[in-house]
Amino acid sequence: MKLKLKNRELLLGVAFTSPWLLGMAVFLIYPLAVSLYYSFTDYNLLSRPFWIGWENYQFAMGDSIFGIVLRNTLVYAAVMIPLNLILGLVLALALSGLKWTKALSSLVYLPATVPLVVLGLVFQWMYNGEFGIINYLLGAIGLEGPPWLTTTTWIKPAIGIVNMFLLGPMVLINLAGIQSVPTELYEAVRLETDSKFLQIWHITLPMISPVILYNLIMQIIGVVQIFDIPYALTAGVGAYSTPGGPNYASTFYTMYITEVAFKQYDMGYASALAWMLFLGIALATWLVMTIGRKLVYYAAE
Repeated sequence: MKLKLKNRELLLGVAFTSPWLLGMAVFLIYPLAVSLYYSFTDYNLLSRPFWIGWENYQFAMGDSIFGIVLRNTLVYAAVMIPLNLILGLVLALALSGLKWTKALSSLVYLPATVPLVVLGLVFQWMYNGEFGIINYLLGAIGLEGPPWLTTTTWIKPAIGIVNMFLLGPMVLINLAGIQSVPTELYEAVRLETDSKFLQIWHITLPMISPVILYNLIMQIIGVVQIFDIPYALTAGVGAYSTPGGPNYASTFYTMYITEVAFKQYDMGYASALAWMLFLGIALATWLVMTIGRKLVYYAAE
């Protein structure tokens, strides 16, 4: 009787979750499996896939443009991930001690609600060397504004500045973690010192370390896959009309995958690039989680 009841409950559970299971199978598992197969083939959408083994992966090792794109992505991630984490934490700490915390938090979060393409196009106008407001404001204080979007020197900082306007979700997560720290801990440490820095260093940061770890993982996943902002910022700028200029200086990994897949119609090579990105993110996440187990403090422990 108990076995029949358990089987009935199992069937009910499968029945209620079947729409999600079907959607996952059709829109996630099947595309993953097919893309893995395509990564070992020569496939251009117009003819049948032809099995070529590891040639796509080997070609990537000698692809000069792939080398530029990979370097762009790694350099950008190495700068922006720690910078975003620090800024997100500093903003959350600043907001936690203010009277109008909720209203100011909403303002900080507001840019994240704007579609990324729209945000990129707005900043493309703001960065314009002739009538952009950023160079106008710099000129008003006696500084000469740089050509933000037309030189290899300034294009990555320009993208990074736009990216900083999207820290709202991270700030709110940090703020929630800070506000969850028991006040008794601060009262205890005040018996020893009134230094705000020491209170943050010895109480706040250890207590919210799981939140910081989560934000770090999300930053790794998000920053490495940056696409919308550089695409919108650089489309139709200067002498080049293809996003990612000048001279591939703002072409990032996912942008190159899109170019290979939908402009060169080389689906096999694009699938190989996508799987290399997936494995790279998985490895980076595993390393962070492994190291995080030794550094992160969990109150339940």
